[in-house]
Amino acid sequence: MGLNITTSDTRVTLTLSGSSPAGPVLFQLPAFVKNIASSSAGAIDEATGTVTLPATARRVTVTMTHSAA
Repeated sequence: MGLNITTSDTRVTLTLSGSSPAGPVLFQLPAFVKNIASSSAGAIDEATGTVTLPATARRVTVTMTHSAA
C-alpha cells in the first residue's frame, strides 16, 4: 500500500494506492488535534486529531479550522 499527503492552506489530502488495507485507516496528524473543521470521508475524533476511514476509502480531504503554520 502506498500513500501521498498533500496540503493547501487549511486542507490536507491523503490519497491511498495499491492494495486495500484489511481494516480501517487512521489518518492522524498533530496539526489535527482540536483543529478539524470537516472531513470528506470517515469519522472525526477532534480530541485526538484522528480521522478514521473505512478500508474502502482511497482519498480523504481534511479541512482544519486554522492553518497549522
